[in-house]
Amino acid sequence: MNILEKQRFYQVMFLLEMVEVTGHEPIYMRTPMSRFMFRSVIGLVLGGGLYGAFNLGKLILGKKP
Repeated sequence: MNILEKQRFYQVMFLLEMVEVTGHEPIYMRTPMSRFMFRSVIGLVLGGGLYGAFNLGKLILGKKP
């Protein structure tokens, strides 16, 4: 089992456990559109963070961002 399979396995187990405890999935994972919006927001946050870190690295090295 590679790392991606393990990650997917633990994500599925977490969601199954949450369904058992609360009786439903988290609010942001109930419909396909809400899943898409949640993943889009996470992608924007991670992408913006990486872009900012890249520019900060360039600034520290003395290159113009």
